[in-house]
Amino acid sequence: MVIAILGLFIGLLKIEIPLIKEQLPDWIANTQAWLGPKLAELNLNVDWGALKTTASQKISTHISDNADSLMTSTFETVLMSGSSVIAAFVNSVLIIFVMFYLLIDWDHFFGLIKKIVPVRAQETVHHLAMHTDGLLSQYLRGMVIVISIMSAFYSIGLSLIGIKGAVALGVFTALMIVIPYIGITLGLTLAVLSAILQFGIGTELLAVLILYGIGQLLEGFFLTPRLVGERIGLAKSNSLDPHNPWAKRFAEAMNDDFNTPEAIAVLFDLASEVNRAQDAEKQALASTLKSLAASLNFLQRDPTEFLQAGSKQESGLSAAQIEEHIAQRLAAKQAKDFAKSDSIRKTLLDQGVVLEDKPGGTTEWRRT
Repeated sequence: MVIAILGLFIGLLKIEIPLIKEQLPDWIANTQAWLGPKLAELNLNVDWGALKTTASQKISTHISDNADSLMTSTFETVLMSGSSVIAAFVNSVLIIFVMFYLLIDWDHFFGLIKKIVPVRAQETVHHLAMHTDGLLSQYLRGMVIVISIMSAFYSIGLSLIGIKGAVALGVFTALMIVIPYIGITLGLTLAVLSAILQFGIGTELLAVLILYGIGQLLEGFFLTPRLVGERIGLAKSNSLDPHNPWAKRFAEAMNDDFNTPEAIAVLFDLASEVNRAQDAEKQALASTLKSLAASLNFLQRDPTEFLQAGSKQESGLSAAQIEEHIAQRLAAKQAKDFAKSDSIRKTLLDQGVVLEDKPGGTTEWRRT
């Protein structure tokens, strides 16, 4: 991708550099007409002829008529460092071989990783890993679609305006939008420079500015939220009232370079408020908490399922066996055989299972 962006950039320079050399005398003449009288009022004299000659010589010396020499000099610099070329080649070969053998032993490799994770945490880690893989896949697919659409949009728009190298400039701008602020700024700068060099300051420049303004609105408010945001679940939190103070704090944290520690701190503060609230307010705050936490895939599992998560290898008992012990304990309690009831509770506790008697004669359990 870096090579593709560099190639597009070089292609744009091949168009822009000759135009700069061609229009440099006119720029100096216009500058002289505007700045000359003002300098004369200050008794400052500038030899504009010498300035024009010097500037033209510098341009001819340091910038060729096209960017081919720039590409050539770049490759020459790289090739002069023989060790770097050899190292890059060796690394490329090694990467291919490592990937090949890693894919062959993929299941065995993850089996070894699974053994490192504590048994109780394996289900949670697997869930989070699969969720992360899904999010990254959806994000990349969404960004590819956005870049493709914006490439066509900018290329067609610039072509209609009459900008030379419209396709290269359009694709370059679309690729660079993955870099916030800097990417679109660089693309817009090149487009504005192209318009000024080819047409001067006129309607074409205005058309370029309008095109990039519409492109930013289209990409920022429609394409990215729908094709990327909805795919990775950000729309769940965005659906909340933007004036909600908790949603506002959470959004500010996430927009601050994805400051997840601060975002999680907001969730903890909100959880504390849920515990202190009463009735209807508690329900509203709990709903807000769950909606915000969905952006980070938190609080999405059933509490009972989460507390009972684990494996037979960890506690020595399956969920069915635990339920059978609970039934036996209930029968013992009904028969007033409290010694047996306490014995069953202790047996389960030794196996890492905690029983909690609830009103109404029900018993809930969780693994320690």
